[in-house]
Amino acid sequence: MVLDSSGSMWGQIKGRTKIDISRQVIEGLLNDWDSNTDLGIITYGHRRKGDCGDIEMVVPISTVEPDRAMKVLNAINPKGKTPLSAAVKQAAEALKYTEERATVILISDGRETCDMNPCELGTALEKSGVDFTTHVIGFDISDERDRAQLECLANNTGGEYFSARGAAGLHDAMVKTVEIVTRAEPKPKVVPKPEPKPEPKPEPKVEAKPEPKPAPPPPPPPKETGPAGLKLMATLEEGGEVLSRDVRFRLFEAKQDGKRGKRLHEATGTPFFDVKPGHYVIEGQYDLARATEMVEVKADGTTNHTLVLNAAYLKPTATLSEGGAALERDVTFTIYKRDSRGNRSRIDYRSHKPVWHLGAGHYLLKAQYDLAVAEVEIEIEAGVDNEPMLNLNAGLLKPSATLSEGSEALERDVTFTIYSVNEKGARQRIDYRSHKPVWHIGAGNYLLKAQYDLAVAETEVDIMAEQESGPVLNLNAGFLKPVASLSESSQPLERDVTFTIYSVNEKGARQRIDYRSHKPVWHIGVGNYLLKAQYDLAVTETEIEIMANQGTEPQLNLKAGYLKPAAVLSESSQPIERDVTFTIYTVNEKWARQRIDYRSHKPVWHIGEGSYLLKAQYDLSAAETEVEITAAQGSEPLLNLNTGYLKPVAMLSEGGKPIERDVTFSLYETKTDIHGNRRRIDYRSHKPVWHLGAGSYLLKAQYDLISAQTEIEIKPGTGTEPAINLNGGYLRPTAALSAEGKPIERDVTFSLYELKQDLHGNRRRIDYRSHKPVWHLGAGKYLLKAQYDLAYTEMEIEMNSGVGNDIKLNLDAGYLRPSAKIKDGEPITSGITFTLFESKPDLHGNHRRIDYRNNKPVWHLNSGTYRLRASNSSGSHESDIEIKAGEGTEPMLEIEPKTE
Repeated sequence: MVLDSSGSMWGQIKGRTKIDISRQVIEGLLNDWDSNTDLGIITYGHRRKGDCGDIEMVVPISTVEPDRAMKVLNAINPKGKTPLSAAVKQAAEALKYTEERATVILISDGRETCDMNPCELGTALEKSGVDFTTHVIGFDISDERDRAQLECLANNTGGEYFSARGAAGLHDAMVKTVEIVTRAEPKPKVVPKPEPKPEPKPEPKVEAKPEPKPAPPPPPPPKETGPAGLKLMATLEEGGEVLSRDVRFRLFEAKQDGKRGKRLHEATGTPFFDVKPGHYVIEGQYDLARATEMVEVKADGTTNHTLVLNAAYLKPTATLSEGGAALERDVTFTIYKRDSRGNRSRIDYRSHKPVWHLGAGHYLLKAQYDLAVAEVEIEIEAGVDNEPMLNLNAGLLKPSATLSEGSEALERDVTFTIYSVNEKGARQRIDYRSHKPVWHIGAGNYLLKAQYDLAVAETEVDIMAEQESGPVLNLNAGFLKPVASLSESSQPLERDVTFTIYSVNEKGARQRIDYRSHKPVWHIGVGNYLLKAQYDLAVTETEIEIMANQGTEPQLNLKAGYLKPAAVLSESSQPIERDVTFTIYTVNEKWARQRIDYRSHKPVWHIGEGSYLLKAQYDLSAAETEVEITAAQGSEPLLNLNTGYLKPVAMLSEGGKPIERDVTFSLYETKTDIHGNRRRIDYRSHKPVWHLGAGSYLLKAQYDLISAQTEIEIKPGTGTEPAINLNGGYLRPTAALSAEGKPIERDVTFSLYELKQDLHGNRRRIDYRSHKPVWHLGAGKYLLKAQYDLAYTEMEIEMNSGVGNDIKLNLDAGYLRPSAKIKDGEPITSGITFTLFESKPDLHGNHRRIDYRNNKPVWHLNSGTYRLRASNSSGSHESDIEIKAGEGTEPMLEIEPKTE
């Protein structure tokens, strides 16, 4: 199946998009799909706009899995062009159409919009395919040129073209198309002489013949003896009247193995085919009746062949009761076939006095009229017409509803639901309808429910065949139309009030039934309820009683006023326009506060009368005040934050430029705790601005490893912009192996220490960094150490305010790259360990081990003398080596093999 998913599929038919209609119809077909027929689905134009290559097989060719397939189709988003020809060609290739029988169903709402010709494609596929067919469904196509193009594709491949307008039209077209595909015979009934098998099998028989005959021997190659032809006719039964119209014949080559070969011709009626002498396979179809036979065309003139379909017609009707008149309209008949396991498979369904022509066999026939259903088993015999009348055994249900006993029936907005109820009282919904419904439903007992807004009534109904039941359900309800006002004497509020209605049980537990806004009107069953009104933060409740067919219109007094606060930085400044957050609290007798709500940007609250605590917060400054709310009046307090702003900068030296980035400012209280610590209030980076309450603070600036602090004073309504002198500079060290050597590019670690030593002679490490570090340090003296492998050096440095220090440290080192070999042998490349020792022994004559490495090591060492040992499984050897600054040493140690 090739489904058009181009942008035009968003077009609507009676308020529904064409892609949604297509999905719905396809889903129904997939649910009833014949499991013996594999299906794949290709879509185009669903991923990219303007791309003629946007074609995708979204469902691979396999046994149909409806849920999985619909999950994919429901995710499709139409948007692109219509490369229908390329999509059909891709589908044909996926079906191996040059090797096997293949059918494509194309659903499209428009013509080709890419560089291919559907007519030419159809001709090419028909010529090169073994038995290839494209059936086309033109969906909502009004342009004659578009229709002609699609019809040409179908005709050139021997397929059918169907035109569909809406959902029903598309459904009917799809059912007919799928019926043609799934009911087609896959192979002829005559086969060549079978090869020897372990167990003999009976020879196949031609199903259409009442008395089957043995299969003929394999056909010889067609003889080129002269002109010949084949005239075909069809009858429903042996010796019956020839069918002159609506019969479709297909003619195929007959292969040597008896299988059907390439399709040669297709026609309707009583066609004549101009073919050469030889053996052929014919297929005939009349409605749902089909037959397949092998035929031999003689060389001596026209061969006349009559295909017996072995069928009869089925013309069902339905009545509401035994002996009643046949229903004239709105009955749908569905015909099913059962498999060997008893499972039914739907063959077809039709409405309005249908007539089917069916092959002989057993079927299940179902009639449905509204909710009434009847089924019957039928047997079709060739030439015996069948006109069953199905008794639906159904009556008419025509309910109505009233608000009270004896009142007028409600004209609109009532929903009726009908249920079946089993022996245990479990109900199952059958159907629901609104606005004066009429049901035709099978005889029996049902539960009927009427709902009008929140009012509900139920009753049991007994349906009898061909009789009308018109129950009147008393909803026993009235209406509720509440309003709310800010005070006893004020006008009802016009908007933004939410009303909620609750039921309350004997223990006082409430359960919410419904809530509505903007002048609600409820229809609800009689009884007592709790009604709540809420307008912003103002809330009130009242008990109400609903009486049958009467109205209740309570006015709820919210006893509320409005609160519209503002905030200023100082006594004489203007209100702050933005970034102020106001919070409102309730305060109990013990002054415990509970937050009610918070809002920003010129808030307005509507809140119940009473006393509240109001807080305004602007950055780090805050102010509070008590407010009193009076019903139907406003309160507009102005809170003075008593605040100024702080905008600090930092520089490396007095009079230097402010540092633009990476400075962190921290703000502390000036007062210390019992441990001498100050509480940090906040910290910010990159040109911070604080708004703070008036008072004294400690401000600290940190830039890399430099810090400085100062006390500041904030005054209401004014700004403070302190400049903090960090009194420092930068340190950018490098290291080299010798005084004249180039700086080492990588793997050097620099460590920074305080110069002062503790009681144990140790220095505190401040920081360490690698790979071309840059430090910013306060003025003073430090110890700097550089380490590169095993080579290291250190030096004292002094930092001055506002000055940079680019220092090159001389490691006074070289590299050692040793190797070893067995005496008089080749160099050893693996399994060798080199160990490095100090050359000077200790008091016990031992040499301290510095490091050891395997195979081909490279050391970087300070200049001096070392002892090096090479060892492996064969033996070992030691030698003293000399390392010189800026140079390399690559000694070869000879290992003396061990002797036994």
